[in-house]
Amino acid sequence: MCALVAPFDEAREEIRRQTSTHGRFVLIHVATPLDVCSLRDPKGLYARARAGSIANLTGVGEEYEVPNNADFVVDMTSATVEDTADTICERLSVV
Repeated sequence: MCALVAPFDEAREEIRRQTSTHGRFVLIHVATPLDVCSLRDPKGLYARARAGSIANLTGVGEEYEVPNNADFVVDMTSATVEDTADTICERLSVV
């Protein structure tokens, strides 16, 4: 399992292509609105990006393309990290 930030579909498709020859590739879109990301940001990256201290943070000054072919989507709007992790593990066991 690998968590990666790939804000563009082209990069995600290249990763899918490269890794699929070595095993199963499952794209999980952890859908989290920017305002929720900002509220949950323990390092203050979003606040620093808005203040101009960080350049090119995905979603703030850097574009993000929502995946158009995710194998499944989990909505983080109101879910806890623990519940989301459980959901992902359950879904991976049946994918």
